Amino acid sequence: MSLVTHRAKEDLGGLVYLLTIDMREVTGDPTHVLRFVNNYGEDGTGVQYQGNQYTPHPYNLQQIKRTAKSNKTGAKLFLSDNEGLTITRFIDKVGGDIQGARVIELKVYGRFLDSSPDANALAYVKRLDHVVSYVEDGDKIGEIVIQTLDPLSKEINVPTISFTAGEPNGTASAINIFPAVNRNISRERG
Repeated sequence: MSLVTHRAKEDLGGLVYLLTIDMREVTGDPTHVLRFVNNYGEDGTGVQYQGNQYTPHPYNLQQIKRTAKSNKTGAKLFLSDNEGLTITRFIDKVGGDIQGARVIELKVYGRFLDSSPDANALAYVKRLDHVVSYVEDGDKIGEIVIQTLDPLSKEINVPTISFTAGEPNGTASAINIFPAVNRNISRERG
């Protein structure tokens, strides 16, 4: 299928995912923001929502859990960097590192975009609002992987159980599996 045919078949009445990589809070520069959409829009230039232009750029977002013993969550954002090295140039522009940047993905129905008659700037669901942890090269040529963390998720401290035993050949043994409570189990040996 050609690109023109693919664009003609797009229906912007369905769900549209809008991605923002925002460095403004870190650098203080209002131009340090990227906005992407996964589809092309009606004329191939992207879409406009809340007065912001979202340019077409392929990306894939995967939610991940950081460790098995915690509820620390994050996401892996796979971005293509083949066309014009957009991501690499942005990283260089903001000082070589985007750690601390916000990654936000909005889910919007196409009928609420700025170009439609039912435009509504408040009709969205925030699907993701994370902070960039680090950036790495992907497995594929021209792919950049941005690892993010959810600032609202927390580590879980798993309590540990400890016990102490009395003298091995003594007449009384003490086992304490509840450190806050002193329980001695005594047994007469005879």
